[in-house]
Amino acid sequence: MIVDLADNVGVPFAKIGQTTVSRLAARLEHGLEPINPLDAWGTGDEFVERFADCFTSLVDDPDAAVGVFFNDLRDGNQVHNGFVEAARRTFARTDKPIAYASNFSRVRNPHASLALTQEGIPVLDGTLPALKAVRNMLAHRDFLARIADPAPCPAPGKDWSSSLRGRTPLGEAEALELLADYGIANLPSRIVESANAAVAAAREVGFPAVLKTAEPGILHKTERDGVKLGLTDESAVKAAWEDLASRIGPRVLVTRMAPKGVELALGLTIDPQFGPLVVVAAGGIWIEVLRDAQHALAPFGPTTARQLLSRLRVRPLLDGARGKAPVDLNRLADAIARFSVLAKDLADVIAEIDVNPLVATSEGVLALDALVVPRIGL
Repeated sequence: MIVDLADNVGVPFAKIGQTTVSRLAARLEHGLEPINPLDAWGTGDEFVERFADCFTSLVDDPDAAVGVFFNDLRDGNQVHNGFVEAARRTFARTDKPIAYASNFSRVRNPHASLALTQEGIPVLDGTLPALKAVRNMLAHRDFLARIADPAPCPAPGKDWSSSLRGRTPLGEAEALELLADYGIANLPSRIVESANAAVAAAREVGFPAVLKTAEPGILHKTERDGVKLGLTDESAVKAAWEDLASRIGPRVLVTRMAPKGVELALGLTIDPQFGPLVVVAAGGIWIEVLRDAQHALAPFGPTTARQLLSRLRVRPLLDGARGKAPVDLNRLADAIARFSVLAKDLADVIAEIDVNPLVATSEGVLALDALVVPRIGL
């Protein structure tokens, strides 16, 4: 029941290491599994010492942040008194927070609850309220950790705050230039307006090439069939340019195909009360369908970026799947943190910014497309 409820309210269990497993196995009776969460009762033989030792082993694990002893608490009951003593012994052996949670909230325990609380072990009444309290404590810990998570300090070479005032939405090339100025990598690209120039640009940036319409005012190129991928030779580039020019216009951006990777998205929302909020989401063409996103106040550092990534449902893809190599989490977290600095710096002049997709691979991170909409009336 605790496992199911914890999953429902978003409380993670520590992933205990082999050292902890071995310590638990040495103290548990035959047939009990050394796992977290742990049932250490068995026959009940020497249960105070056994529970104290096992509880301490769990709390000592490097992945553990808080220890919670779940059991009903009743005044004057010998077994319950033993559980209290086990919790006290673990509390005396660790600097991590310890709590006692009573699953049934109507048990009479005013004396035991008061004594534990005064000793520094809060008693949480009821399984679900206890789990919510743990969730909120971890969230508060993460919030305080922002102080020790300094944001990067990029040094843009251009005064973007002035440049963006009074502007229409930026073209993709300039939007990617903005990202690159903040240290968010993207692929080399060229703007062309003829078939011959498109072919020359493709030779320069490399095959297979990509052509995208760069006509002003087109914010969502795929909806106009304005993106041509996987162009392997000059004739394919020429044909793609002719198609785009005939349907949309001659102004085209030429770049090369990006490596395969996990597609994410970054965005900026301006909250009227709290200011700029960074959105980190599962990206690509299914972003609106998946609706897998996390938010954080800007700016922040790589640690906060990693925490946002860890809460995404697509997080397991970053570790590699179906033979794919794990992505470079350090570079990915750094790119997200740099985006948060950009969001903070330009929140007064930007109404909307979307980076989609941001492709993460084992070799690094690349922004493949971006939309930047300046505020109106500045």
